[in-house]
Amino acid sequence: RLGMELFPKKYAQLMEAFISEVKDELGEMKLNLILGKVADRLISSPDLKISGNEREAKIEKLKSFVDTLNNLGYYARMEIDGEIVRIIRHNCIFYEMAKTNGKVICDILGKDMIEKSGEKNFTIVEKFSDGGNKCVVEVDLDSTDSTL
Repeated sequence: RLGMELFPKKYAQLMEAFISEVKDELGEMKLNLILGKVADRLISSPDLKISGNEREAKIEKLKSFVDTLNNLGYYARMEIDGEIVRIIRHNCIFYEMAKTNGKVICDILGKDMIEKSGEKNFTIVEKFSDGGNKCVVEVDLDSTDSTL
């Protein structure tokens, strides 16, 4: 059993075919809805009860999001530069699928996961699916469009 992880797997091909079939059968809107539910499951964590000012609350919520990403295997870290928080992911757990389905994996599922973290105002500035060496999301702490 321990050696099973050493052999090649075809998860990416299976998921590409699955996503394509769901899209063909149900349409892109339904696929997006399903991916939103997947994001809910991946990011589901208890709501944080954070006291303090809004900036501190946003930072704590984003730290919790980064912890969740790390638990999923993203190897993520957070940097704070003035009023900008950067979430940098050095791994993508959907990398093989993102190479051929970047729109679905990065632009839909990835964005849904960030929004489920409670942050609505963010910019994805670098993605693996666009040839980047990492994925970088920037959140403006000054924005008031957040669900904290």
